[in-house]
Amino acid sequence: MLGGLGRTLAIAAMLLGPAALAGEVRGHVTIRLAGSAKSDRSGVVVFVADQPLPPGRHADAVMAQAGRQFSPRGVAIPVGGRVRFPNRDSLEHNVFSRSPHATFDLGRYARGPGKVETFDQPGVVDVYCNVHSDMVGHVVVVPGPWAVTKADGTFAIRGLTPGRHALVVWDRLGTPAIRRTSVDVPAAGAAALDLALDESAAEEPPHANKFGGAYRTKSY
Repeated sequence: MLGGLGRTLAIAAMLLGPAALAGEVRGHVTIRLAGSAKSDRSGVVVFVADQPLPPGRHADAVMAQAGRQFSPRGVAIPVGGRVRFPNRDSLEHNVFSRSPHATFDLGRYARGPGKVETFDQPGVVDVYCNVHSDMVGHVVVVPGPWAVTKADGTFAIRGLTPGRHALVVWDRLGTPAIRRTSVDVPAAGAAALDLALDESAAEEPPHANKFGGAYRTKSY
């Protein structure tokens, strides 16, 4: 739900038109891992929490099952976006989630184009396979403009209204996984934002199967 600032920015965007959406945030992420700097900083999601997406903005994503893992392990989509879950393994998989933001069960299916799920609520949705307990994925459903870091840790969020914005940073193995910050976006040019994250205690927490019970001791 948008707060007062979000409503003000949305109204300003409608009144002033495209020229008011020229603001930009350019940033860089560093990640500490076991006392050293992590070389691949891709996959961190940064999004604006107080400015809605333009009407009709949709983007879909693909999270494949390959090598008995989700690939990629994290994707970002806007509210109302869809994710396709193709199976690229010779084994069957059963993609499901019991997250509060999205509960679904795609059933067990073999290699092929897979199935599609639509995500209508903002939040982080944890995705699992009911056959293989070590398969973990995450769908980050964002309510506003967003970016995903490249391998070098850089990102850019464009089309923002000038002024102070609330940002949310999600790193699936970060401690904590979700961080909040703010940035002042100028009317011209770009705001710079450097973020230091920590994955030293990186570990996916244990989870139950789709029935809420324990997995079998042997995956197949």
